[in-house]
Amino acid sequence: MDYQKELKEWYEHYEARYKKAVSLHIDEGSRHYQAFREIECRYVALYLVMELMQNLPKYLLQEDTEKRIKEVIMLILQQLFLGEVIVNEHRQKEYISRRIMLSREDTRSIEIYQAAENAIKRMDENAFAWKEDARFTAEFQADLFHIVQWMILAREMIVPVEKNKKGICA
Repeated sequence: MDYQKELKEWYEHYEARYKKAVSLHIDEGSRHYQAFREIECRYVALYLVMELMQNLPKYLLQEDTEKRIKEVIMLILQQLFLGEVIVNEHRQKEYISRRIMLSREDTRSIEIYQAAENAIKRMDENAFAWKEDARFTAEFQADLFHIVQWMILAREMIVPVEKNKKGICA
């Protein structure tokens, strides 16, 4: 599967929707504001993913490869994070994520979730020591794709903006 091509299609889809929403001048008082913010969130996250995918070969040639890549991944994950960030009484940030329930009959969503879970494990275990290997780039792109696919699908379950659309992130 060509993960970069699939991500590019998603990016172009959300870019078009974002530009249309901006042209409508949706403000906080509009009933469409939450959908606008969600489309913006996905658009920005997919922009960061596309930038990382395109610049990955350049990042791999630099000395601080792991640091740079992890910084961009953290930006993507922050953008797609489902939940709230609060400051507790000790002035520390706490991340409260939303719980998503999947039906056993929804095998496609379960497969996407399991692929993302496996991708996260591989990224945690992955050492950037063999970064010059072409296999690393392919595996990294696949893992990033699966994580982003799950996070967008999960966001869609919480804030649906793809009603009557088939194929986006599924």
